[in-house]
Amino acid sequence: MKRFLPALLLTMSLLCSCVSSYKNIRVTDCKLHSVSPTGLRSLDAILVLTVDNPATDLIIRDAQGMIKRNGEDFLKISASDIFVEGKCTKDYKVPLSGNLLGEGGVLSLFSSMTGSEQSQYTVDILALISLKSGLRRTFEYKDVPMEDLLKMF
Repeated sequence: MKRFLPALLLTMSLLCSCVSSYKNIRVTDCKLHSVSPTGLRSLDAILVLTVDNPATDLIIRDAQGMIKRNGEDFLKISASDIFVEGKCTKDYKVPLSGNLLGEGGVLSLFSSMTGSEQSQYTVDILALISLKSGLRRTFEYKDVPMEDLLKMF
C-alpha cells in the first residue's frame, strides 16, 4: 500500500494538470470561407477556425448543430471529424454540410440571418471529443442565442 500511494498521488496530479490545460483550449477566430448550394434545400460550407490548444492532440467527432428560428428547427448542420494538434495555435478548415428544414430555400437563409433578425435564432451543438488515450466526452449546448455565439468571435 505504501508503494501504491505515491504512484496514485503522482497520477492524480498529472491528470489534474492535464484537465486544466484542456479548459484553456480556445477558438480565437472563426470565418466563413465559402458557401455553395448543393440543391434547393442543402448547402456545403467551409469554416476556418483558429484554435489555440495548449493541451495534447484531440479529435472532435460527430459534430452536429441545429439552428432554430423562433424555437423551430431551421437548419441542420454536420461537420466531418477534426484533428486538433496539441500545444499550438493553428487554422483548421472545417467542411460543413447543411440541410434546410424550415420554410424557404437556401437563398432565403442568407437574407433572413442578417441584420436585426438574429435575435430570432438559437443554436444547439453536440460533439464528441476524444483523446489519443481513448478518453471521450460528449459536449452538448442547447438554445445558445445566435447573437452570443457570434459575439464570441
